[in-house]
Amino acid sequence: MIGADNQTCDTDTNSDEFCLAEFIDDRSSLFGTMGVFVAVAAYLSRAQPGPITDAELMLKAGYTASLGLALLILFLIYWSMRNEFGTWTDLRRAHMQLHNWTLTVFTGFTGLLILSVTHLVTLNDPVVFLLLLTGTAVFSLIAFTSVVYGVGRRVPRSPLWRIPTMFVVCSVVLAVSAYVRNQYLAGIEITTIQDLTFADPVPIVLMLTMVIVATIQSLAAVSLIATILGIPIVAIDKIRGVSP
Repeated sequence: MIGADNQTCDTDTNSDEFCLAEFIDDRSSLFGTMGVFVAVAAYLSRAQPGPITDAELMLKAGYTASLGLALLILFLIYWSMRNEFGTWTDLRRAHMQLHNWTLTVFTGFTGLLILSVTHLVTLNDPVVFLLLLTGTAVFSLIAFTSVVYGVGRRVPRSPLWRIPTMFVVCSVVLAVSAYVRNQYLAGIEITTIQDLTFADPVPIVLMLTMVIVATIQSLAAVSLIATILGIPIVAIDKIRGVSP
């Protein structure tokens, strides 16, 4: 890409010149996919909700999800650019070079587009809360998985060690999360997304806390069941001589 020569760009005179036209041609599939998601978002933004429960919220959620996927593709595009230059610092410096003016213009208009999209999303409080709750659940999933993975790395790579360790860890997490949910969150009235507002942050904090606890409790329960089911499998493999 850098230092390449084709009919659109002549980069022989400067090996640091970035050919945007060639880059777009090489990554046409990414740009095409991003265009599809943008088109879906544009369609959903104009669609009229049907006579079903929360139809408007679902349309807004679909609109936001489509834009999110488009932004994800855009990130992959810039990740490809970063790979062409080597580091993010080199990519940033390339924007400052006069012969890469097309890259600078492309990034400038992309930034304006992101600002516009972000502004449209924040106008819909239910969508923002839906994204916030979903992000909280994903964060809880990553946190729980990281803890389990970290504990697993610190024990010997043997089922005789890992199964009891995972059983203890998952049991403790399940017990603690169940205790917190029953003792502190049982009497809390669940507020629907449509009724949440930033003017009253207390229900938002309570809702996020419930999502975190419920997600961790569910993951701990599933992991505990998987650990128990793994015991006979490991025992059979041990008898067959295929397990360490």
